[in-house]
Amino acid sequence: MRSDFEVWLNQVAPRDELDPGVRPAGADRVLREIFDDRGPISQEEVRAAGRRIQLGLAAHAVALVLRDLHATTEARPNVDVRYDDEYGLVVSYNGGWTTPPMSAMRDPEATAEIADYLQGEIVEDLWGGWPSCPAHSNGAHAETLGGDAVWYCRYGKHPVAVIGSLAP
Repeated sequence: MRSDFEVWLNQVAPRDELDPGVRPAGADRVLREIFDDRGPISQEEVRAAGRRIQLGLAAHAVALVLRDLHATTEARPNVDVRYDDEYGLVVSYNGGWTTPPMSAMRDPEATAEIADYLQGEIVEDLWGGWPSCPAHSNGAHAETLGGDAVWYCRYGKHPVAVIGSLAP
């Protein structure tokens, strides 16, 4: 017999039996927390709660990336995070904006997704790789490792720093 949660979950986030798909990182836990907190709310209320969660995660990730950028460069871009009813999550970088590919509903995956997006904007702004691995002078990339979002040196196959903790 299916629990009340399973019945509700099938109503608000149905899966096709032939192609059940994979929910974004953290989605199952978030849905369970929403149900436990608010009960069997509508699909639209679930979407609104998800938008608020992703907006908060994105804003936190932007703050961490900016902390690293400020610690290691003179760049001071204007970065804004908002939700647009038509386009979804929007991150603007110096006035230009896009909807970064963010599917995660938890950290560290959300931080790595936003850091990866911002890194693309930052390297264009700086006209060069950022951040770099001090041991190998190669660019580091946003990845998740051991429960953390890190800047990772693919050349040396090692983490450079947890995102948000780069040293000057």
